[in-house]
Amino acid sequence: MTDISRLEGKVDTLTIAINKLVLVEERQTVQSLAIGSLTTRIVILEQKLDMWINRMMGAYAVLGGLFILYKTFIT
Repeated sequence: MTDISRLEGKVDTLTIAINKLVLVEERQTVQSLAIGSLTTRIVILEQKLDMWINRMMGAYAVLGGLFILYKTFIT
């Protein structure tokens, strides 16, 4: 009888360990999805930032050119 009790105890311990492992796997899956979503948002924000930087550089170039033309022909 003690062997069966010992075996039942080991099975119970294994069951607890497997349940904990399942919980860890579920948490990792959720975190992986969240990280994927954040990565996508960061890429989109970087693209928008690059677009606005390019627009600002173009605007500065146009304004600089207009200022040079103004100084050249008006003054």
